[in-house]
Amino acid sequence: MGKTLVKLESGGGLRQHPYRPTRQQPTCESVSAPQTRSHSCDEQIKSEEGPELPIQTRQSDKLDVKAEEGMEKDSEEEAEREAEGDAYSPKPSSPKTRPKTRKRSGPSKTEIKQNRLRVSKEWCTRNRWHPTNDLSAKNWFKGAMKYFRLKDGDMATIPHVEFETGYSETQPGRSYNLDNIHFLVWRKSAYLAGLYDEIDPEKDKREFLRQGKVLFAAELSVSAILSNPV
Repeated sequence: MGKTLVKLESGGGLRQHPYRPTRQQPTCESVSAPQTRSHSCDEQIKSEEGPELPIQTRQSDKLDVKAEEGMEKDSEEEAEREAEGDAYSPKPSSPKTRPKTRKRSGPSKTEIKQNRLRVSKEWCTRNRWHPTNDLSAKNWFKGAMKYFRLKDGDMATIPHVEFETGYSETQPGRSYNLDNIHFLVWRKSAYLAGLYDEIDPEKDKREFLRQGKVLFAAELSVSAILSNPV
């Protein structure tokens, strides 16, 4: 049965009103389940515990710490690489002093040999023979260039006579006097030995040829030993 309220009105009469119990609003203490909390309760709890830090701020703090650790690690690795580079890098070499070159007191052996050969060729050029200059040459000898190892310029200084070989009319054979060939080869040996500095080949021709004969004989002995080894 519902209760009846009696309300006194201004007219002095009584008026009955049916009882309607008021619905009590739930408080934070009466709510036990966290699912039935209202927004006001959540706000009150948050205000009592303090403001909650945003998640993004916490993640940024972690990223900053990792970045600092990475920078420190990179700096340490760079320092180690520099230390290793200093250990393996070649030390700057001291400027090397150039070795002192000795000044030559005279010409080299090659220059001396070339100069002697030049003097011998000059003599051959000055004493070039032509058949019209000497028609009384006799006792000709052929094959001198092969046996005495002379060249065309050397052989052109002594008399010779041409003859038909039967092989070619444009290339006849030549015959030379043996004594003239001997004088020629002795003279050449003396020139190549440099005897013209000690003996005048024009004023003392006999001695110059004699010394050349000795040198040529020694050359023949050496060549014979080399061609016929024991």
